[in-house]
Amino acid sequence: MDTYTREDLMFYITVEAIQEDAIRRIGRELELHSVRNGLEWGLCFDLCTVINTAIDQAQSICNKKKRIN
Repeated sequence: MDTYTREDLMFYITVEAIQEDAIRRIGRELELHSVRNGLEWGLCFDLCTVINTAIDQAQSICNKKKRIN
């Protein structure tokens, strides 16, 4: 089982990944200020739902394992 510290990142997106995707999709790199604003809006818009769903799913898996044992 993996171990994590409280400071570990759970997810990250690199500038390189964004620019590579932009080149693949639209044929050019993007101005990163606009990209960051869009990412912040998208992630903050419904982040609570995403986190709550992840916690619920993790709890469900844990409960199933307890019932099996």
